[in-house]
Amino acid sequence: MAWPLPNGTTAYYELRCVALTDRQVMLLVRNITTLRRAEAALRARLDDLSALRVLEAQLSDSIDYVACWMWASRSHASRAVRPPDSSPCSRAVTPA
Repeated sequence: MAWPLPNGTTAYYELRCVALTDRQVMLLVRNITTLRRAEAALRARLDDLSALRVLEAQLSDSIDYVACWMWASRSHASRAVRPPDSSPCSRAVTPA
């Protein structure tokens, strides 16, 4: 028998008549609950990781800008000069 899932796929289950004891049912419920909690925790950690990657990119851009500004202020304090490609400012704009 096919059952549609929330993500748009279809899961196939084989239906069988099985008599379960109360203990077996409680064990199944406990395991399903544990799996759902673990899934929710993993989703939360993935969201945190995504946010950290965004912050890492922003911090990297800020560090590049500061390095460029420091390089430009030391090397070319009196005039705006395009830095060489090997400088930390090769992809940033030097301050005037």
